[in-house]
Amino acid sequence: MTAFEEIIEQYREDFFGKIPCDLFDKFQTWLSLRLEYFEISKKEQSLCVFDGGDADLLKRFFLAKAVRGLSPRSLTLYHKNLERFQNGIRKHLADVTSDDVRLYLAQKKVQGGSDSYLANIQRTLSSFYAWAYENELVKSNPLLKVEKVRIHKRLEKPLTDEQMEQVRMECKTLLESALVEFLFCTGCRISEALSVDRDEVNFETMEVKVVGKGDKERTVYLSSRAKYALIRYLSIREDINPALFVTGYEISPRVLRMIKEQNGGIIPHNRLDKSHAGAKIRGIGKRIGIRLHPHLLRATSALRKGMPIDQVSKMLGHASLDITSTYAQTAEEDLKISHSKFI
Repeated sequence: MTAFEEIIEQYREDFFGKIPCDLFDKFQTWLSLRLEYFEISKKEQSLCVFDGGDADLLKRFFLAKAVRGLSPRSLTLYHKNLERFQNGIRKHLADVTSDDVRLYLAQKKVQGGSDSYLANIQRTLSSFYAWAYENELVKSNPLLKVEKVRIHKRLEKPLTDEQMEQVRMECKTLLESALVEFLFCTGCRISEALSVDRDEVNFETMEVKVVGKGDKERTVYLSSRAKYALIRYLSIREDINPALFVTGYEISPRVLRMIKEQNGGIIPHNRLDKSHAGAKIRGIGKRIGIRLHPHLLRATSALRKGMPIDQVSKMLGHASLDITSTYAQTAEEDLKISHSKFI
């Protein structure tokens, strides 16, 4: 998670329920555009910021997780959750009880935390205390007696063919077209798509190597639409940035002149980040009157068109078929249509 993403996430948590979603989206879009050409970095901190006897305990936990291959992003999330937890309960981690955990989760719920957010905290605490108990660093695991947070997921219907054509027609730039087609045909997560470099795209075989969750590499495939959308987009690129998707090609002449003056005639082209990419996708949705976000562009329509679920699961980079099956549940309306045809 970048420093900018951390700022946005903290802002979202602090003002959850206090600011309308549409205003927050506008603010995020405005801020991402204004900060597009600035480098934002977090001050270097030690691995653990807790005092007392907890510092060594947490350091050992993070090192153990790093050795087991947990991604830097997950380590950052674990660190943030544990830091907030200890600051919230104001007790040494070894003295925490099940009631402490329940009270902390209840407080977060009252503050407006979603079920997904609470479940994320609970997973972090479960991982930490399971490790600490297994290594005999705490006398008991308080999470064993804490009821699991239930997440009531809202199943979103995949885009219809008509909606997808509307999305394509509403793309105003070559970058938007390339990004939309890439996400739709490959089934990549937005973070996976934005981490791809130009030299990882093989236009002859129409294959792309991507690195997903758990640093697992897989091959995804381009459609003809996506291939030529990318070729058109790359044809206007004059930069040497290795990233497949970059910023810097969609700015007004006035801003362009200012940037050139400040950078000695050089226009920086940074790798496109999640916030900026998400704002673009949501903007397309707003222009055609639908709720659109990067995750909705993942190729869930493949299930509707008959691709076997195990192949869809591999394409999307899911760890199990159970995850993919949630996409299959969104095809309820298709079942109704098929029923009317054949029964």
